Amino acid sequence: MTLPHIDPNLWLSALLAAVPAALVLEHLLYLWLIKSRQIGEKSDFPGESRNAKVFLAPTRDDSYRRWNRAFSYRGLYPAYAFASGFTFFVTLVGFAVFTGRPILWLSMGPSPDAASEPAASQPADELRVVLGQVFGLAGAYVYTLTILARRSLRRDITKGIALWCGATLALGPMVGNLASRFFDNAAAKDPSISFVAVCFIAGFSPRSFVDALRGIAERFLTKAGAAAQASPRVIPLTSVRGIDLEVADRLSEEGIIDATSLAFAEPLYLLANTPFRLPQILNWIDEAMLIVTLPESWQQLERAGITGAIDLAWYHGHGEDNGNGANGGGGENAGGGGGAGENVGAGGAPVAPAQNGGGGGSANGVAWLAKAASIDETVLKNVVARLFEDAQVQSIWALYQSVDTNH
Repeated sequence: MTLPHIDPNLWLSALLAAVPAALVLEHLLYLWLIKSRQIGEKSDFPGESRNAKVFLAPTRDDSYRRWNRAFSYRGLYPAYAFASGFTFFVTLVGFAVFTGRPILWLSMGPSPDAASEPAASQPADELRVVLGQVFGLAGAYVYTLTILARRSLRRDITKGIALWCGATLALGPMVGNLASRFFDNAAAKDPSISFVAVCFIAGFSPRSFVDALRGIAERFLTKAGAAAQASPRVIPLTSVRGIDLEVADRLSEEGIIDATSLAFAEPLYLLANTPFRLPQILNWIDEAMLIVTLPESWQQLERAGITGAIDLAWYHGHGEDNGNGANGGGGENAGGGGGAGENVGAGGAPVAPAQNGGGGGSANGVAWLAKAASIDETVLKNVVARLFEDAQVQSIWALYQSVDTNH
């Protein structure tokens, strides 16, 4: 029995297509075997008081439910399996179309006989377009391998980036085709460096290429003397300590484009979908909340030692002018005052354990901070009270207290 002959170029195409798909599947195994166990089911944590446990339990249990849902079969496997399969299929089809031709995989003849046709006999405009598609596909493939390999080293291949790599492989030949039309037919006979570079870069970054075309079109279409649009009120992510341009670009993939969106982000969502550690994420959110709440004064407060919203919210309920806690003297639910308050402040919200029982410092502390930051004292007291009751502040404080941050 004679085995069917398989074109060696098909094997080459399959091998090239398998590389990015394998990187996606390898990351899926990492998520399943390692990262999903970073937060385990824990009922008690060292240092928690009885009242703190009661307060933290709802937030902690809800966090566990969201975490387990993110790493469940439905939340993990279908998306990554589809992304891997889609990337493999698009790469295989792309290389199968352009592989096995006599000169640089250029001709797209419909039959094996056509494949042996000399490239020089093809029409110049057709050859130019095919060259643009080839170099566009090459650029898209290099981009895909580069981004997946780099993200794999950082353990940061998301479902979105895997799908985007597949889309880039599909878009590469298309934008390469478009880029080739900026050159004349002479480029087909003797491709210049500029022709190869433009088509390759268009495939490597189709979004940048399309954005450049859009910018050119807008300059031509924009009416002279059109009214200038108002500048958007955006606080850049780089205002937060520890966030540089690379980190800001990574957070933008999760829909976090400025300090406001970071301030109200879900911490465990970021932990599940980014390579950053939980203490780092909580610290960013904490500081972002301070920046968003007091955009004109947060720098002065930081110089005074207030590094985040939790620090500022702590001043609520830690003693009034009479030295009592927010809930009165020595009850368990009092965060300050002269009694034996535990790790829960007024209204049941947690307070810093190191500051418990220290009455009498709140009023003077807020007054000093107001003077240091050049803020009206009444305004600052109201801000402190709002932050103390803010659900996001309480949530990140609960995570600080209840989650094992050694991972």
